[in-house]
Amino acid sequence: MNSIAADAKGAPTVDATACFHCGEALREGNGPAGFCCDGCAAAAQWIRDAHLDDYYKLRTTHAGRVDPNADDLSAWDREDILQAHARPVPGGRELVLLTDGMRCAACAWLIDKALRREPGVLDVSANAVTGRIRLAWDPTRTALSKPLRRLLSLG
Repeated sequence: MNSIAADAKGAPTVDATACFHCGEALREGNGPAGFCCDGCAAAAQWIRDAHLDDYYKLRTTHAGRVDPNADDLSAWDREDILQAHARPVPGGRELVLLTDGMRCAACAWLIDKALRREPGVLDVSANAVTGRIRLAWDPTRTALSKPLRRLLSLG
């Protein structure tokens, strides 16, 4: 993955041969202009629409590529799975996720901001150093698969 260069003012510069979101090489006809696929374009659009585009200024490396056909996450809504992996907390449940995609503090910042906006999320803490995301949610207001889907959509 290419790192992001900075201009004299410290603003990130964009490589016209690489996807703006994930940094993968652009191939003709694979996605909208400046993006390798529709998934990365959608992630970047959501980040802009949510007014979280400071992420692109803060990051030190590109996000991972977004898989628009991500696996079905509904298994995380099953009670037996929740009993095995989540613990009760006041007002809901909590789960600690281990990720290999959080590459910098900007990734953790984006995950915190994005997941806090999801209905039913009580608390979130993403740590780029440990690669862990602590997510607390109210299962009476949202299924766990919904904030997990948002997480995957970020790349």
